[in-house]
Amino acid sequence: MADDLARVQRWLGAGGTLRPLARSAEAVTLALCSCDTGAEMERMTSSDPALLATLDELLAEARPGLRRAGSP
Repeated sequence: MADDLARVQRWLGAGGTLRPLARSAEAVTLALCSCDTGAEMERMTSSDPALLATLDELLAEARPGLRRAGSP
């Protein structure tokens, strides 16, 4: 769990993208997608507080123009 934020950061640093599949206050499930076709390569579920705290920022970096969770 403690390495989940680092795992996502490495994925994004390598050019991959993220797609949120499910999210609650306690956990998130993400699809880790390829940089070229956007195909799902892996799926992860995490309750890492550090990942949850920075998820909106990470998603915005991965997908510019993405709205923050809960915004219209």
